[in-house]
Formats: sequence, C-alpha cells, structure tokens
Amino acid sequence: MFRQMFFLVAVAAAHAQSPIEQETARARLLLQSSDWAQKAWGAYFAGHLHGNPLRPLVAEQIHAAASLTAPADYISVLLDAAVELNLELPAAEIEPFQARWTAASMILLARSPDSEESLLRLGDAKWFSLPWLAANNLLFQKKSPRWYRRVLEELNVTHRFVVVDEGSGVGVGGSSMCTACGAGVPAPKSQGFPPIAIYSLGLKPATGSSVVAAGPHTVYYVLKHLTGDTTDTLSSCAETLDVADIREGYLAAFADVPEKEIRAGLHRQTSITYHDAGQFLRVAVESLREQEQQIRHWFEEIDRRGPRTPKGARLRVTMEITDWRRDRAEPLPAIGVREIVMGQ
Repeated sequence: MFRQMFFLVAVAAAHAQSPIEQETARARLLLQSSDWAQKAWGAYFAGHLHGNPLRPLVAEQIHAAASLTAPADYISVLLDAAVELNLELPAAEIEPFQARWTAASMILLARSPDSEESLLRLGDAKWFSLPWLAANNLLFQKKSPRWYRRVLEELNVTHRFVVVDEGSGVGVGGSSMCTACGAGVPAPKSQGFPPIAIYSLGLKPATGSSVVAAGPHTVYYVLKHLTGDTTDTLSSCAETLDVADIREGYLAAFADVPEKEIRAGLHRQTSITYHDAGQFLRVAVESLREQEQQIRHWFEEIDRRGPRTPKGARLRVTMEITDWRRDRAEPLPAIGVREIVMGQ
C-alpha cells in the first residue's frame, strides 16, 4: 500500500512540473547526449530558456569543448548559449575559441572576471582591427595600469615648423580620413543542427545591435541566426580608424577634452616668418614650451580623474622643419631633442 502511494505521489509530482521545468529537463538531457546535433539542440534550448539551473552545465560543456574536436556548428551554438546566459567564464576557457569565433569570444571576454591578460595580448597588435579596438576599449574601461603605460609608450608627439619669408602667404595644410568596408564572414551550413548563431562586430550601431565594448569609438555586435539549409554571408562597412588616433582618443576621454583638441596639441604645427637664426630659435623654443605646458595640463587632469601616469614616463617630441625660404644660404639652427618627463 505504501509503495503504491509513493508511486502515485511521484507520478503526480512529475505531472506537476511547470512547462519551464519540463523544457529545462529536456535541455539538460540533450546537452548530456553523445550526439553532437542533440547536444547543439540542448545548448540552443538552454540559451533561449535563460535558466539559471542550466548555467553550470553550459559552462561545463564549454570547458570540455576546448579540448575536444567538436563540430564548428556545435561550438557556435554553445558560445551563443553562453552569451545568452550571460556567463562569466575564466578567460583561459574562452581563448581557444578566439581565432575562429572572434566576436562571440570578445563578448564573453567582456564579461570575464580575469580577462586583463587576454585583452592585453589582443590589444598588442600594431594594426587596426575590430577585436583590437574592442580589447583596448575594455582595458580603457578598466583603467588598466599596464595598458595605460603601453599607451603612453606608443604615444607619438610631433611638432612641425614651417619656415617662410615675410609676405610669402605659405600656410600649413591638413589631412583627412577615409572609409573602407570590412571583409564578410562566411556562414556555416549544417544538417540536423539548430539555427546557427553568427556574431559580427562593427563600429556603427544597427537595428538589433548591442554594445560589446564602449569607448571613444564604441564597438557593437550583431547576432544573426542561420538555419541549417541556409548559406549566407555577413558583411559590414565601417570607418577605417588609425591606431594612433584611437590612442589619442583615450587620452581625450580621460582628460575630458575634445579629441580634436588633443590631436592638435600632440601634433602641433607652427609657422615662423623668418628674420634671422636667433629669432627662429626663440620662436621655436617658445612654441615647444607652450606645447609641453598644454600636455602637462592634460596629464594633471588625467591623474586627477585616473588612471595615474607612471612615474618617469617619457614623451619624446619628434620635430620636423619645412623650409620654404627663397634664400636658404643661411642654415637654420638645430633644435635639440625634446622629451617631456611625466609622473614626477
């Protein structure tokens, strides 16, 4: 009698499960399957359920997938589930996926509690890319001391002197930036798998886009799901940015001044109407002094707001002289090398 009552209670309890509980149980069962397509469906359901009970299991599957030869489409669905569940994974478990699943990995790194080392490696490139920018933006948000020191080490300070005769009317020109389109991302094609999640990064906010790394030039991500019978290509068109300009943008944000002002101060241009060598040298030295004073003022403001400028940091001023004089028989005097020592 007791056994019959226990059985009836168990059956009743099973039927009493809510639809969410039933879906969670199904996702859990599929995730633990040995079939890759079924595991992918389990990850797909887990991501759409947004259920806390499944978070540890999805994290466990990501940990296991890093050392397995899992199908690419399974990894895509699994990383999408991690993003949807807002998992905070160790950076070491995300790194194996960075090369192929760059955008999804960057989203997860943005949430990782120990991502600084990974971000420093990604941000160490000398050329522009969206992952590079996202990594630097995230380090900018953290006010990472190591990252900030590197920004200062790679900061370029210039001063261009244009020497002209009185009444010549020769001026100093400017520069412009261009735009270019990025390469497309080939979409996978699978049979028996759930819709495949394809993440892409971009500089321009679009319908359905979200921020992955905010900064002076914010990086966004867009998600598109592709069915197993679909072949598609994702492409994006974004402004081409210069690495040096981006670093200067971080300084502008820290100092709370417009980027245009920072750029003009770091790359100062002085036109000197020539009378004699002594006059040229006095004007040049005074212009360099004014440039240094302005830069020091910015860094005092940055130190007040954070991050702190490393003690002994040096900014080397690269000088260029353009001589437009008609008579150049009298050589222009040399201007000594200038260094601005910061953080004293």
